[in-house]
Amino acid sequence: MLTYVGVLGALGDERFWTMPAEVLALLEPLPPGPELVEALFVVAGSEAGQGRTSAALAFAERGLDLTQRLGLGGSVDAVRVRGLTRLMVGDPGGVADLLQAIALATEAGQGSEVCLLHQNLAVTLHSERGPEAALDMHVPGSLSLSHGALTAGSTC
Repeated sequence: MLTYVGVLGALGDERFWTMPAEVLALLEPLPPGPELVEALFVVAGSEAGQGRTSAALAFAERGLDLTQRLGLGGSVDAVRVRGLTRLMVGDPGGVADLLQAIALATEAGQGSEVCLLHQNLAVTLHSERGPEAALDMHVPGSLSLSHGALTAGSTC
């Protein structure tokens, strides 16, 4: 679903904003599973993108709770969305969420996600703590993928 919603957004299709909630409404009556978890995270991101931070945080928390109940392990997406949303409302705990998402993505070998998260964190730290703090985040962010694992010495 995330890819489909991303394509809608790239095309400028208005369904970009409504499709996540429609998919969630279809999945909610069914037994919970990974698809519902993904839908919750996509809706959380959509809500955050529309400035509805309270709803975004609620969907992210719901997704994290379901992830734990289903034993799906840590979710990079949920922690990232929650962290970015918390930062949008001025909650400094969002930095800890982004650091947790970086750790989860690193553990899962998601190198491109690690790079993106470092860049998100660097932008946030630049505005909150100045350019030196941001530079510290870009250095670890200069890692890349090599057969799905992180390797040093390359750039994102």
